[in-house]
Amino acid sequence: MSKEEKRAPEVRFEGFNDDWKQRKLGELAESFEYGLNVSATDYDDKNKYVRITDIDDTTHQLLQNNLTSPNMNLKSADKYLLRKGDIVFARTGASVGKTYCYNEEDGKVYYAGFLIRSRIKKDQIAEFIFQNTLTDHYNNFVRITSQRSGQPGINVQEYSKFTIMIPSKPEQRKISCFLKKIDNTIVLHQRKLEQLREFKRAALQYLFPKKDEAEPKVRFANFSSSWKQRKLGELGKLTSGIGFPNSEQGGNHGVPFFKISDMNNNGNEQEMITANNYVAHEQVYRNNWQPINEVPAIIFAKVGAAISLNRKRLVRYPFLIDNNTMAYSFDDNWSIEFGKAIFETIYLPKYAQIGALPSYNNSDIASVTIHIPDNKEQIHIGHLFNQIEHAIACHQKKLEKLQTLKKAFLQKMFI
Repeated sequence: MSKEEKRAPEVRFEGFNDDWKQRKLGELAESFEYGLNVSATDYDDKNKYVRITDIDDTTHQLLQNNLTSPNMNLKSADKYLLRKGDIVFARTGASVGKTYCYNEEDGKVYYAGFLIRSRIKKDQIAEFIFQNTLTDHYNNFVRITSQRSGQPGINVQEYSKFTIMIPSKPEQRKISCFLKKIDNTIVLHQRKLEQLREFKRAALQYLFPKKDEAEPKVRFANFSSSWKQRKLGELGKLTSGIGFPNSEQGGNHGVPFFKISDMNNNGNEQEMITANNYVAHEQVYRNNWQPINEVPAIIFAKVGAAISLNRKRLVRYPFLIDNNTMAYSFDDNWSIEFGKAIFETIYLPKYAQIGALPSYNNSDIASVTIHIPDNKEQIHIGHLFNQIEHAIACHQKKLEKLQTLKKAFLQKMFI
């Protein structure tokens, strides 16, 4: 019997075999209500105010790092206070369709005017309905329904027509508890990942000298010699990129020809591992291109708005770069992992020449002043940052696997 005939998902818990029933959200909710149309004020340590921007895009949980309170006398605002079984929906703007299921651990939470509150009936499991809003079926509903001549939006009447396939309440509870456990694990990994990133930010702050200081606040034991002030141009070589005609692009073997956009490739978050374009040795010879063989090197944007992102990536093997990009090749004065870390402390945009488009030339970067210790201390510092980045990468991979797993279960356990 087909899934459409049986009206059952591909994966089910043992002991459940009844057909699911199609229902509209309006049939599953006892009421809908638009939110408070008031501004936010400083958090009073008790009354939380959830706006669209206070809902995490990935976890759909209430963000805790920028809490506010409603700017009004709350004695008359009880109907805007969320309670168990409430789901809120973003009704307008770029985030239309974003959802949040009230968590009692969040305490007293009021919801703002660009949100719609749906109070789910007690004979249904609110978490199950909320999990339905994380599916492709829901995303397609939002995409189609929110289309407007102006700003995208979905009103109460439209949300109430969203269709959901519903099993029995015990099966709803079983599915929602299972998916909630995965969500909680994802949140724990996200928190750990952010803690590691925060630790790295703190390490960069304390293990490198601050502005106008010659030595860092924290040093490894047995290192006391002074750090030396040097210019980048004294410690390495700068190379600007070259033109890359469209007719030469698109290759998949040979020398990588990096563009700034390649930094967005999966796996290129720290080092350039893959390129969108490779050039054969015949192309290199015919165009008289000179690959950058002095590696490892750091590459970064040389011109345009990409400069403001202050992104740098390490490259460990010979490469070419286009004319929107610049490379800094380390000489023998450097421990490479230390050099990679110190570049993260340099805010390159402040050295850009201002014009129609911000840009650097080689001398702008060559004149940047830094402080460096002897090679042994560099190695210790670089090793620490290498360990931190390895831990970050591991947790990032675990998180991505969990997110992929959750998406697979949403596809298999719902209709």
